[in-house]
Amino acid sequence: MSEAKRTKNEIEAFNKTIEKLKEVNRLIEENKLDEAGRECEGILRADKENASALNSMAVILNDRGKYAEALKNLDDALKQDSLTKEQRALTLNNKCVSLLNLKQFKQALDCCNESLGLEPDRKETLNNAGIILTKLGEFEEAIDHLRRALRIDPKFYKALNNLGVALRENRQYDDAIKCYDDALAISKKDVKVLLFNKGVAYRHKNENEKAIELYEQALKLDKNYKEAQNNIGYAKLNDFVRNLAVKEYELAERIDPDFEIAKNNIKILKSLDIF
Repeated sequence: MSEAKRTKNEIEAFNKTIEKLKEVNRLIEENKLDEAGRECEGILRADKENASALNSMAVILNDRGKYAEALKNLDDALKQDSLTKEQRALTLNNKCVSLLNLKQFKQALDCCNESLGLEPDRKETLNNAGIILTKLGEFEEAIDHLRRALRIDPKFYKALNNLGVALRENRQYDDAIKCYDDALAISKKDVKVLLFNKGVAYRHKNENEKAIELYEQALKLDKNYKEAQNNIGYAKLNDFVRNLAVKEYELAERIDPDFEIAKNNIKILKSLDIF
């Protein structure tokens, strides 16, 4: 084969790979992850070091809960010298997601900080940093990161939800409730989670009837939402209706017989000999 023909074939192969990667991104955006995964696997069979495909595959693996596998893909991608600054920032953010879900919070925060050093205004990374800082008990810093994300995109409902969590943990309950209300007004996604979190804020305010109402709304959207069922028990316990609390914990346990939180709550209350 002549040098010119080989070069032409290489260019054609490269262009085909670019088109396949665009298709992968489209499929991920449409949440067609099985199809996206098959496309990624095909690209990686031809080029196991393709950083974009490794990164996209990691996004899919993170969504499937396969965080350790995703982490390996991302580490392989980060070894590639060909990564642009933007690609490296994105890959580090995706690595942060894997580490966060593996509960390796300090390492996850290091990845976020490195990513933000490359792209300070990436809203997804600011949001992830806010989640991690909340987990680490650094509430003021978490609030700052999440507000920065919302200045970039005021309709970023995930950041609003996470800001609500950080404010709630910082005992700013009314501000947290406003965040949840704003998120509910913006998005129809994750409604049950937003209702649940709003309920938690009301429970911390000792407004238990309102908390129960919100948990019940969440259960209407998902009858198997064990955390909401369990928290109805917490709210009733806060009102000293302990026998009713145990019934709610038992309902949560019925949804998932291995739900240790509910099982432990039942055990504690029954040990108090108050029924």
